[in-house]
Amino acid sequence: VFVLFDSDHSGKIDFEELVLGVNVLTNGSVEQKAALAFAAFDRNGDGRISRGELEISIKRSFAAARLLIKETIRQMKQDAKEAGVPSLAVRMMGASEGLITTAVIKGLVDEAFKADDNHDGFLSKEEWVEHASTNATIKTFMEPCGEGEKEFTGDMDAC
Repeated sequence: VFVLFDSDHSGKIDFEELVLGVNVLTNGSVEQKAALAFAAFDRNGDGRISRGELEISIKRSFAAARLLIKETIRQMKQDAKEAGVPSLAVRMMGASEGLITTAVIKGLVDEAFKADDNHDGFLSKEEWVEHASTNATIKTFMEPCGEGEKEFTGDMDAC
């Protein structure tokens, strides 16, 4: 997130950068959020995303999500045991662990690189933003939940 908000690459986030970054994340269009994501994925700052950069970014995103999920599952298991839920059901709560494999990540990278219109082996900002704006899976992560809603209401079907 620091890299996303430090728009002048000063190594510091000033108040204006913080406000602008939070505003884009919460209220920005899919295109604005895609442009912000591009800045994070372009790890070496050369103005394009390589397959390696995208793979690392996806792996790190899943690793962060996995930590959150693992803690949630741990708490759910504890709550279930305390409530007397059968042990098989408790074990099933953690069954999704490890579903994000190298093959899944490679598939996501391959899918994204279909947007490499000039076939140079990199995604430009324009190629990435166009892809993110039209790809249903990516749009799901960048659009607010529900029609016109700005926060999650608890209705998983609205997302």
